Amino acid sequence: MTSKKQYMHDHFFNPLDEPKSMGVDLLGNALIEHDEVYKAEDGFFLISALTKAQKEMAKALKLRRVEL
Repeated sequence: MTSKKQYMHDHFFNPLDEPKSMGVDLLGNALIEHDEVYKAEDGFFLISALTKAQKEMAKALKLRRVEL
């Protein structure tokens, strides 16, 4: 790789390097690949966007924790 190509790669946006969008969860939060979610019957809940009480409820409902 030439120095010009290396500079372009290091300093400018490359859409191929960006994570893929996976849609939205049941609460409207954006999901991207490799996010950790709780899997419900009809969709997902993004773990990082949930409150402590919502996380406890997900555990009580025995929702599975998965990575997209």
